[in-house]
Amino acid sequence: MTTPELREWAWNGHGYRLAEKTAVVVHRHGDEVRLTVRSLTRAAPQQPWRAVYPLLRIVQQIVRRRYLRSLD
Repeated sequence: MTTPELREWAWNGHGYRLAEKTAVVVHRHGDEVRLTVRSLTRAAPQQPWRAVYPLLRIVQQIVRRRYLRSLD
């Protein structure tokens, strides 16, 4: 859905490391702009990525936290 006040896009990243779906939504209300990022992640079906999934989730959380901190 795309309007002058709302833009959104999504993508699937699967077949390696993690199976992930991510959606990014940008809301505009006058001069205010809000960004919403939604991410669903699960282990990839093949080894060795399935076995190291818990470690990859920790790395993903660290990277996400750093990214959000950079936006402040």
